Amino acid sequence: MVAAVIIFAIKIRHEIITLDTHQSLEIYNITPKIQDLLATTDIQNGQVLVFSRHTTTAIVINEDEERLLEDIKTYLRKLAPETDKYLHNDLHLRIVPEDEPINAHSHLMAMTLSTSEDISSTLVLH
Repeated sequence: MVAAVIIFAIKIRHEIITLDTHQSLEIYNITPKIQDLLATTDIQNGQVLVFSRHTTTAIVINEDEERLLEDIKTYLRKLAPETDKYLHNDLHLRIVPEDEPINAHSHLMAMTLSTSEDISSTLVLH
């Protein structure tokens, strides 16, 4: 019996993309930022894990088409209207930082979407 061991070297690169938000519901196309990061590495093939580290954000792969983006916003606003009554927004009933936002609707919207996407780097580069 012959035993063989195959060892693959894996390169890992970690980057953080920061976005400034100005409204309660915004959609950003981060594909160009990811492509720029991939262009600065010598990694030819692999996986790109895009992960949101915040509870009121989401990562979704979809078309960057203006009217579709407006449809997505309309859909999310119907699912969790900002003006509805939410227990989470009763800031006077819980201990919170002074700058705590009234954002239960944002948490609910984010719950319906995903927090990450795992993408083949060949898809991003082409």
